[in-house]
Amino acid sequence: VGGPVWCVAKVAGLLFYLVEVSSLSLSRSHEFHADRVAVSVAGSNAIVHGLARLNFAEEALSEARRVLGGAAEHNLYTADLYFHHTAAARRLRKDRRDPRLGLPPVLRAPEDGRHVRLFDDEEDEGPPLMWRTHPKNADRERNVKRVFVPAEDDDRSPWILFADADDLRERVTYRFYRALFRVKKSVRLSPPGEVQAFLDEEDPDVAFDPKYGGAYDDRWVDPGELSELTRLVEDEPWDRGRLARTHGRLYREIGRRAEDYRDLRARIRAVYRKSYGRPTRRHARRIRELEEQLEGLFDWFLGFDRRVFLVHAQMAARLGPAVLRELSARYHFQLAVQAMHRDLIRAADRVEDALMAVIRLNESELPADFFEWLREACRAGRTAMVECSNRARLLVAPDIPGVPPGRVGRVVFDRDLLGEPPLRYIPVRWVDKLLRQMNRMRARIRRLDFKSLGALLQLQDRIATEWTEHAVPDVLPVEDRPESAARPPDRPDGIAG
Repeated sequence: VGGPVWCVAKVAGLLFYLVEVSSLSLSRSHEFHADRVAVSVAGSNAIVHGLARLNFAEEALSEARRVLGGAAEHNLYTADLYFHHTAAARRLRKDRRDPRLGLPPVLRAPEDGRHVRLFDDEEDEGPPLMWRTHPKNADRERNVKRVFVPAEDDDRSPWILFADADDLRERVTYRFYRALFRVKKSVRLSPPGEVQAFLDEEDPDVAFDPKYGGAYDDRWVDPGELSELTRLVEDEPWDRGRLARTHGRLYREIGRRAEDYRDLRARIRAVYRKSYGRPTRRHARRIRELEEQLEGLFDWFLGFDRRVFLVHAQMAARLGPAVLRELSARYHFQLAVQAMHRDLIRAADRVEDALMAVIRLNESELPADFFEWLREACRAGRTAMVECSNRARLLVAPDIPGVPPGRVGRVVFDRDLLGEPPLRYIPVRWVDKLLRQMNRMRARIRRLDFKSLGALLQLQDRIATEWTEHAVPDVLPVEDRPESAARPPDRPDGIAG
């Protein structure tokens, strides 16, 4: 009996597979046909440009959801989600110094799109599982441009299609709050400008003076072991000429490295977001490729941060032991704050990726171990908050404008942390509270990180200015020195010496 049953099972499995493949093939054909219908109305460029906007639009929506969660902690709810979606897109472009981030290329004429390819087979990771019947974007682009139909771009807002766009936006925003934040039916929605003003004050733009070449925008500082570097400063003082040369070229060497660094990190994060935090084999291969490109930049910035500390520590040592101690203390504080910030971001991203899978995937598409995966992500998020809160209670802030003196526990988080979730299930209200608290702590740590780093950079600038004004040349001028001493050889640590 076992043999015939096994054969029947194999045949049935094969038939089911053929039916599934046929269904997917038919669905793909339907999508191609729908695209060609759209082309007949709007031209070949319109649908490709729309697809090119989607990933960034999704990222901006996630950012808007995050900041609105912080406002909800203060019982402040906007009447227009789309207002903040646009503000989030504007902020992301500003942070990454790319005013056209997420936008398709500008064509001089509609016919120019015939030979422009926005999607590449190697780069295209394919559609999410929820759209698994859709072809890849690269295939859709080839399909709509096989017979190219030129048409003028229509840049008018789609909101003009609705008779009462303001009312529609408010009703959609109300459903957004009801579905995602479980607010009461009687919730009061506030004007979007008022909510955005609160958000701008709570979570300010993090951008430093352009003279730093973007070196500190959206990047962790890592000079290495501070105690070893401080001993090196005390044991091997530099002469004035070497200090002046090294300081003078610190930020001139950055070039495009800061932009490339941010771009690669954003692309890695996008792959994780697209795979809901569980990269497939293809996603993992793409992540490895991007991380290999990032590794060279990471190593360069390690040397850069080391040079920045050594230069200013050498200058501070000339100005007095108290100045060197202050510089070292501020670096210790900054490294501790950014470590908390980094850990919380990783935990929050993991939670958001898992919850995005819940929102987007059908139950049949979720992995078999999904509940354990989601539970562990939520528990890890709460654990990260507890650890950050505990570390903050022991951390004493130096003099930083806008930060109360003393320990920063209440600066990082001023509420009671939520308790552990049940073992057998995860209440929706618990997840909502976790997200709100994580967003609140993340915004507060981000602000503390920004202010601390800004104060550190100001101290370094002040040290450099005072050293330049008070330093006395301790070497002969170049014209009076022997030829062999005119330019000392480079040291193996990357600093001219």
